[in-house]
Amino acid sequence: MKRFVWILFCMLPAAAGWSQSSIDRVLQSIEQNNRELKANTQLTAAQKLGTRIGNSLPDPTVEYEIVKGRTAEMGKEGELTVSQAFDFPTVYADRNRVAKLKAASLDKQQGLFRRDLLLQAKLLCLDLVALNQQQALLAGRKANIDRLLADYRRRLETGDVTILEVNKVELEWLNIQTEARLNEADRQAKLRELTALNGDIPVAFPDTAYAPAPVIPSYESLREEVLASSLELQVLESEQAVARKSVRLSRSEWLPKLELGYKHTNGSGEQFNGAVMGISIPLYENRYKVRQAKAQAIYTELKTESTAVQLDASLRGLYDQALALKASLDEYDKRLDSRRNIVLLDKALQGGELSTIDYFTELAGVTQSLQNYIRLENQYRKLLAEIYKFRL
Repeated sequence: MKRFVWILFCMLPAAAGWSQSSIDRVLQSIEQNNRELKANTQLTAAQKLGTRIGNSLPDPTVEYEIVKGRTAEMGKEGELTVSQAFDFPTVYADRNRVAKLKAASLDKQQGLFRRDLLLQAKLLCLDLVALNQQQALLAGRKANIDRLLADYRRRLETGDVTILEVNKVELEWLNIQTEARLNEADRQAKLRELTALNGDIPVAFPDTAYAPAPVIPSYESLREEVLASSLELQVLESEQAVARKSVRLSRSEWLPKLELGYKHTNGSGEQFNGAVMGISIPLYENRYKVRQAKAQAIYTELKTESTAVQLDASLRGLYDQALALKASLDEYDKRLDSRRNIVLLDKALQGGELSTIDYFTELAGVTQSLQNYIRLENQYRKLLAEIYKFRL
């Protein structure tokens, strides 16, 4: 046990770079294989094509009319009309600008979807690191208790220990077995979630170490970096740009629509050719469009401001929690000397200075401290992942 604990916590810095590359490889694999991400990519492509709909010329109109006179002497008369309707030219330019802004907004939304998916996967990886550490810790405890139980059963035959002491060791063995089974069940559940995100392609993740944690800067510096890179704000800002251009578009749609064409008339031995020109004045069709576009623009501006405030408040909460956890971890690093404590406990038990009950009571305290350290570091790393998610 003592050798295992020392190896477990001394190996973490050395394995840190490997752990980070392992997480990166998992995230790259998920980005390539995740079916939901692929589906969302296709949906974005379809929606971007949809932004172009409505900015093309309407189909041309061809009409042919033939009429007969009431008598044979009156003969027949035919009329062919070919016409093309179109909006005022500036309307197409405004629609094209709005379509480009909508496409850019859809790209931002796709990026936000991708980031959230990769963050979910990264949090699973961080949980697996903690579960793997716990598994290694439990494996060391189990190896220790196996040796102790075998020794106590042998000593029971010689009368050196009582059946009560053996029962105590057996109960501790059962507790460790139960903890190990539950931990392994949690670990397998996380691996299944990771496999599902990876398109049902199995993922192996044996890491027991985290990458070196970034140094937390001052809050103002962090806030500036996070808000400048926030995809949530970028999506809203792109929607705000769309809303502003839509106001201009709705105004330009009040310009008259035009129609040009050709007309040919043939009847009673005479033929006539000429041009067809028409104009449509939008008195009713665009009613309320400008007011609706203005209201949408105001909404997006207020929504952007509100979201910026909420992101600031959320970031501040994450920042304060991270500092508190970092302080606790630093205290553990200074005071937690599990190797030395377990060595002393083993010597005290072997020398008869501690009873079996006292030994396990003291050992439980040391083990609890190690488990607390694993839990706190996992929470700290997940907070950092949330704070720096814009880097995914």
